[in-house]
Amino acid sequence: MALATFGAYALDLIPAQNEKGKWGYVDENGKKVISYKYDEARPFEKGLAMVRKGDSYGMINENAKEVLPVKYDIIERHNSYIFRVAAGGKHKDGVLLDEKYGFVDDSGKELLKPEYDEIGNFADGLAYIKKGQLYGYVNDKIDIVIPCKYNAIGSFTKTGYVWACEGAKFENGSTSSFSGGKYGIFDREGKVIVPVKYKTAGSFIPFVYVPSKETLDKMEIISRTMEEEAGSHYLIRKQVMPHVVFSKLREDAQGFYASNNSDGSKNAVFDLNGQIIVKEGKYNHAFYPTDGMMPIIDKKGRYNFVNVSTGNFLFKQSVYNVWAFQDGVAVINREKDSAELINLEGDPISSTYKEIYPRTDGVYIVKSDADSEYIYYGVINAKGREIVPANYAFIFPPVNGLMASRPKRSNPDKLEPAGYLNTKGEWAIEPQFEYLYSFKNDIALVKNADGWGFIDRDGNQVVTCQWASTKIPWPEKNGFHWVSDDESGKAGYMIFDMAQNKVVSTDKYPWNRNFGQDFEGVALAGLDSEHIGIVDTKGNVIIPTVFTFDEVTNAYRYLLDNNKTDWEEFDTYKAKLYSNPKRNKARLNHKIESSLWDY
Repeated sequence: MALATFGAYALDLIPAQNEKGKWGYVDENGKKVISYKYDEARPFEKGLAMVRKGDSYGMINENAKEVLPVKYDIIERHNSYIFRVAAGGKHKDGVLLDEKYGFVDDSGKELLKPEYDEIGNFADGLAYIKKGQLYGYVNDKIDIVIPCKYNAIGSFTKTGYVWACEGAKFENGSTSSFSGGKYGIFDREGKVIVPVKYKTAGSFIPFVYVPSKETLDKMEIISRTMEEEAGSHYLIRKQVMPHVVFSKLREDAQGFYASNNSDGSKNAVFDLNGQIIVKEGKYNHAFYPTDGMMPIIDKKGRYNFVNVSTGNFLFKQSVYNVWAFQDGVAVINREKDSAELINLEGDPISSTYKEIYPRTDGVYIVKSDADSEYIYYGVINAKGREIVPANYAFIFPPVNGLMASRPKRSNPDKLEPAGYLNTKGEWAIEPQFEYLYSFKNDIALVKNADGWGFIDRDGNQVVTCQWASTKIPWPEKNGFHWVSDDESGKAGYMIFDMAQNKVVSTDKYPWNRNFGQDFEGVALAGLDSEHIGIVDTKGNVIIPTVFTFDEVTNAYRYLLDNNKTDWEEFDTYKAKLYSNPKRNKARLNHKIESSLWDY
């Protein structure tokens, strides 16, 4: 009989069963070494073997000594010398109930008494523990880092922070969503970062804001593009903690806030080490400082900065709005529609504009309403110096140093040609286009007198400008785009291969999504939102255009999961059946009408 080797211990002992069905251990010659007295015996590993009597497990050494008494419902190895165990449970119909969990070492010492209802899986050296309805955390050395006294708790972030709540209220039978209670924050060593005594707590996070689709849809094209591409200024805002058990604080937290007001007002500010920067109640709202300057809001809803070293206000009188300092420069609005750059001393370093958009590639786009009839745009640098005067019909935020721009009208009835400025204010691609978009993946969608196409960063046409309509490229680089010889696109779009600079299939799809947007190497395409299929980059139909969006994505996943290369008529029938809501809402004890069954 072959002999398995289990570590450096008990090399000659292997489990064996006698004629009565009991287990013991024999040597390589078949000689009994440990008596046949167990209902189960497992191989030795690192000098110990698990054995069972009835429903109870223990661990023995090669001398048959019970290192772990045969009294546990479950024994699982945690590491080379620690075991996770369960005890005190009851077996009913083959199911273990009411067991309690803990940890023991390889000498039998209980490191964590088996009295916990749950012990979670370890992640980054930490696992939650639960006793009754209360949670805590234990580390992989089996030290309790957070005591088991909180009835709601989060999961640790990768940066090592977790929230806890004492006195949370679970409503409508939920075991996860809650309200109320007192919140605090701990680090992975169990150090209190924010004491558990606040009605609300959360993270300060870097934040870029883009308005909702509904808001954007109400804007004219230039304002909408500015908002989509620029977002909000660099700032640090409060991110409210989700009131769901095991939810996480933000991984990119710069610091933490806590308040005893439900709206988060009069909040305290803590850094990542738990050092309090601002005590609760000092300001109506206080934000995390950058460059040593902390934005605050007073009781009248106006803003100021506080120097965290001196405690002094930057301005004698609060202003309409401020944005966080970035490299010693901040945008402020002394009043509505009055924006300027300031330095750390609070001195203006730029002219005043109607609006200053966020800094991108080292420059700010500015908006001016000096002309009563039109809004114009310009560019300033981080020192406030004007690079491009504010007399352009639009200048979009730079993408890799290039800004889609159109000079203001010299003729009220005619648009000036548009081009691309660099961040020095020079024309990198001369004005020659009727319409144009910002660059994505080193190409930009443009229109000249001949039609729509794409150019590269040198201004070369990589898709010839000849199309009545094209789709804006997907952010991911893929080399395939949709083009149409119909201005409205209703007649459908064709697949254009940029590498070959030609249409690869004359099949037209009015409804389509970009290649790679949903699945690698293919695109969703169809007649309308109720008749969608999938095509590859050569125009081959992978899945016929007979599905809705959800149906076709599920169908393609089915194709991938089953390593199928060809879609068959039977697959369409099957996919339709499995996506039928009437069929899928039936319970196990319901009768499903025969027309809804697969065959």
